[in-house]
Amino acid sequence: MKYIISEQQFKELISKKKADRIVSKLHEDIARIKKSLKSQRLIEESIKDKVIIYKKKGLLTNKVIEKLSEENFFEYNSIVL
Repeated sequence: MKYIISEQQFKELISKKKADRIVSKLHEDIARIKKSLKSQRLIEESIKDKVIIYKKKGLLTNKVIEKLSEENFFEYNSIVL
């Protein structure tokens, strides 16, 4: 079965997929950090550093921030952008 979508819908779908991939990668990085470090303070600092790296690379787009906000990522990790 074929579906016909508009160009705008296609662009939104691509940006959503990209945002989902970035969020997934960020969660994987955080899980790796939590697994390798024991001190809560070091974990929090490492997570903040990782988010800053993503921000500097330009990966924290509005869609990614929106997705992280939906998951209460910022509340749990007390991250301030």
